[in-house]
Amino acid sequence: MRTAAMLTLLALSSPALAWEPDGVASVDARLAELRSAWQGKDPGAVLQDKIQRARQKQRPAWVDHKGWYIEEKSRRLYFGVGVSPRLAQGTLDAADFSGVEPRSGGPSALDWYFDPAASVLYALIVDERQ
Repeated sequence: MRTAAMLTLLALSSPALAWEPDGVASVDARLAELRSAWQGKDPGAVLQDKIQRARQKQRPAWVDHKGWYIEEKSRRLYFGVGVSPRLAQGTLDAADFSGVEPRSGGPSALDWYFDPAASVLYALIVDERQ
């Protein structure tokens, strides 16, 4: 029991690993993984999870792209990178997530990266079009 609790605590406190899209299947798997991780959680808890995922050790390669697409068979996925305005130091750590409302519609975010040197938050967005 103690070992399981320690492993869970370690997983939650360690930085997330970078994720890179390498095809339609990887995007589908990522979306399924995120849905599973957030199932039953309130919007505030989901937002906290996104911020935890943004604390990656390495800057993902997708951060340096503005937009691109992947086309496989009859599917075309468009990717874009969004960036926040400069955040005051400690903003993410001091944020209050109670009362956060869910957002529906629009493209899905697949990954997040917080650049502590620049104090900005990046989001990788995907949109599928026929």
